[in-house]
Amino acid sequence: MIIRGVSKFFAAPGLRLGYGITSNQAFLDNLKKHQNPWSLNSLGAYAGELMLQDTDYIHRTRELILSERKKCLAILKDFRYVKVYPAFGNFILLKLTKEGLSSFDVFEHAIKQGLMIRDCSSFEGLPGEYVRFCIMNPEDNTRLLHCMAELLA
Repeated sequence: MIIRGVSKFFAAPGLRLGYGITSNQAFLDNLKKHQNPWSLNSLGAYAGELMLQDTDYIHRTRELILSERKKCLAILKDFRYVKVYPAFGNFILLKLTKEGLSSFDVFEHAIKQGLMIRDCSSFEGLPGEYVRFCIMNPEDNTRLLHCMAELLA
């Protein structure tokens, strides 16, 4: 099953809207047996319909994410104290390799500059120091890269 969230893409993270796709009918039938009957309210369903019909927004946002992700990855590859993982979504995962620098340190440094990144220390399967950040508008991406360069370049 492929599960996709759409709330963040449409700048509506509180809506918590997403969808799943599967070709396995037995899996789908079993899932429906255990599904909460009110997993989406009528306002969320209506908002989702409108969002998914806005093909101009979808196209422009996708192009922005692709170009900004490429730019961010090109800059991050030259940072001395990070391992950059291949990115295919709208966020980038980094492993911190600077001795004595924790993911919380990087998180806190970003917060003090009004920027939000994710400290991944609670993520199961990520031993060590990892952070991730979402692709944003060009100005915010530039600010975040400068912020991170202060600690990691």
